[in-house]
Amino acid sequence: MIISLTGFMGCGKSTVGALLARRLGVPFLDLDTCICDREGRSIPGIFATEGEAGFRRIEQECLEEVIAQYADAPGRLVLALGGGTVTTPACAKLVRERTFCIWLKASAEELRRNLAGDETRPMLKNHDFDTLLQARTPLYSDVSASIVPIDGFNYEELAYKIEQIII
Repeated sequence: MIISLTGFMGCGKSTVGALLARRLGVPFLDLDTCICDREGRSIPGIFATEGEAGFRRIEQECLEEVIAQYADAPGRLVLALGGGTVTTPACAKLVRERTFCIWLKASAEELRRNLAGDETRPMLKNHDFDTLLQARTPLYSDVSASIVPIDGFNYEELAYKIEQIII
């Protein structure tokens, strides 16, 4: 079974996912890292040469590969999705149907604090934060089997909360 984490950039998917995987004693994958490893370049580099549409195509291919490899395997895998993975309808369908998805839900204020000074996010360079968050929120809700609010909790506490949902 794949336990996937979704949510807006800066909500802690990668950090919480790694902690959760360690708590559960299972492998952890970060979809963005899988993309970079497969492509041999950074996400900003992919955006610069392929644009968002090209990045989303690559992201979908990587998600399909991960799900094909792990969805029916015995045991569990924790998978941190990218903040925009579920904006691609085919990816949203895969996440909804082939993973147990948990939405790390954060307030706009918490996300702004977490993203302060981060110049590495291509989507923030080309889109308004509030508009992007508003557009993605119903998509996160649509794919999620469970919601974990993150405001006021540290990453270890969040991993523990998710562990309690899963066991």
